[in-house]
Amino acid sequence: MEKSFKKKKSQYEDVKSNAKKSTDLNDLQSILEDLDGLKSAIIDELNIALDVQNKVDGIYKDMDDCCIPGNIDRRKNEVEQFSDRIAQIQDEFKDVK
Repeated sequence: MEKSFKKKKSQYEDVKSNAKKSTDLNDLQSILEDLDGLKSAIIDELNIALDVQNKVDGIYKDMDDCCIPGNIDRRKNEVEQFSDRIAQIQDEFKDVK
């Protein structure tokens, strides 16, 4: 993808340079068509990149439970919250006695 981007960027720079040099209407029309072609190619590449990114995001989401360090931290926090709540309930029962 990076090679394709560099190639398209180079082509764009060439077309842009030619557009600045030319004053002939037919040449400018040709340059416009070239730019439209490059635009379409770039949009296609970006759509492919977005599809790949969406697939990667989906895989990360599906693998969320497999992230062991994250799960350990999450469970640690839950255990701490439960421990605090148990201590609070025990203190409340002491007051009842």
